[in-house]
Amino acid sequence: MRNMAFRSSFFFSIGGNLLFIFLLYFLWQAIYRGSAQPTINGMSFHDTYLYLCIANVLYLLFASGVDYWMAGTIGSGDIVMTLVKPMDWQLQLMSMRLGAMAFNLLTVTVPTFIVISILLRPGIRLGVNLLFILPSCALAFTVSYLFDFFVGLIAFYTQSFWGFSMIKNYVIRAISGSMVPLALFPGALRTVMDWLPFKAIYDIPTRLLMDRSLDAAGMLSALAFQAAWAIILFLASRLAFNRSIQRVMIHGG
Repeated sequence: MRNMAFRSSFFFSIGGNLLFIFLLYFLWQAIYRGSAQPTINGMSFHDTYLYLCIANVLYLLFASGVDYWMAGTIGSGDIVMTLVKPMDWQLQLMSMRLGAMAFNLLTVTVPTFIVISILLRPGIRLGVNLLFILPSCALAFTVSYLFDFFVGLIAFYTQSFWGFSMIKNYVIRAISGSMVPLALFPGALRTVMDWLPFKAIYDIPTRLLMDRSLDAAGMLSALAFQAAWAIILFLASRLAFNRSIQRVMIHGG
């Protein structure tokens, strides 16, 4: 209901998404045109462009902004009334994000994905992997939300949170596969990325849609990686939250 109240934001989201996909095409076309090889680290232009289109669709679906919402609640003093209510704040915020995600899914993600599927159909496979994609997307959303919640707890300790939120957004987009496919990273850096939770957000669901070489064992391994980081981030965020609420600093309100 909150999203439907701001209709102009809805239209700007669709327009901005289509513009971004449009710019991606010409950017990576120029990169591959300047390359001596038709593929870069085993990925053709078609593979790279499809990967980034899908990752961008997932970004619109999973991006929560819950950290910025938390900072506003903490800074205004509304957090005090929230904490005295018989509810779990972390689950309350997740419920709010699930509603926003459902709205984005129907109004932005699905139409964009249909356009991508029509234009780049040879690269998308939907079959038995659909059984793995759905739980993978659920785990990817959970990891994304928990990381945002964890970062949002910084607002308990600072009066200026905007910079932290921007850094978090840029870092995640840069090393999660949303802006550059992880397969194009240098070998040593890619090895480090394989152990970090960021690839669980965009890279794994995207590869499950695209990578025809993945068998059931490979898909289960990817889901296990996402589930492990979801558990780790949940425990870390709960511990950090329980410590943070012991010191509530009201900056205004």
